[in-house]
Amino acid sequence: MSIIKRARWKDPSGKVTDYDLGANAANVSQDSTHRFVSDTEKNNWNAKLGSTGDGSNLTSKFSQASSRTNLSSGEKDSVSKGKIMKFFADLKAVAFSGSYNDLANKPSIHSLANNCTTTASGYGLDARQGKVLMDKANQLSSELSSLKTSFQDGIKKIAGKLTSLGVSTSNTASPDTISNNIQTLYNNRYNEGYNAGKAAAKPTCSLVYSQAGSGTKDYTYTAPSAGTCLVTLSGVNAGTRYCQKNGSNQSPARQYDTSGRMLFEYIVPVNAGDRVRAYIQITEDGNWNSGSASMYFVK
Repeated sequence: MSIIKRARWKDPSGKVTDYDLGANAANVSQDSTHRFVSDTEKNNWNAKLGSTGDGSNLTSKFSQASSRTNLSSGEKDSVSKGKIMKFFADLKAVAFSGSYNDLANKPSIHSLANNCTTTASGYGLDARQGKVLMDKANQLSSELSSLKTSFQDGIKKIAGKLTSLGVSTSNTASPDTISNNIQTLYNNRYNEGYNAGKAAAKPTCSLVYSQAGSGTKDYTYTAPSAGTCLVTLSGVNAGTRYCQKNGSNQSPARQYDTSGRMLFEYIVPVNAGDRVRAYIQITEDGNWNSGSASMYFVK
């Protein structure tokens, strides 16, 4: 190290000469009062914090920021600390205590109901009801599964019966298909019966007795075969009237009054040999003394 300074001089003739002024530091002898660096300066230099030094005892001065803003890279340490101080200053007591009692604008906490029947407002469902509801859900699921199985078994039986009766039906048919196929079966059977009825012999209806006028009408008919006897008795003043089968009175199928004349109709099923009696007695009463009796045999 040297403290030499170089000076340049030009004489009147124009000659330039360089001169060294000073001394080489290596040739300088230092004492307590004549030195290049003082002990205080050395101590200050040695006390400076390096990039990997211990800064645990450093102190700094800063002021709280006026508003909450984010930290910025490259800003002064005092500015950053002022921002942090502002954030801490704005935190409420609950941030440090963690106590619900220090919380402002606390939400309302509803009471809990440990049942599924409460209808009053302001209650929440107790978590214990979750188990109850889950058990019910599992039970319902099991019952639905059983019902589904029963329903499918029923569909199979109905489908099998429809198929055996001539309407082919899948075991997995939908209820709509089942319904339609039942209607098809009904239509088929109806048409079969209708056609069979048309082809069968038509019933015969024979008049076996008919009498009108005053007095008593009394007639007994013996059925030649199984069939039906249709008996009609009418009169204005019917003093006595009845229809019997093998001696037993029969009830009229219907009776009504038409213009003052009472009319009684009997429908009597018979077998071969049954005896059917029609009887009516007309009471004399001026012009109102006429009556009638008739009997038809239907085979």
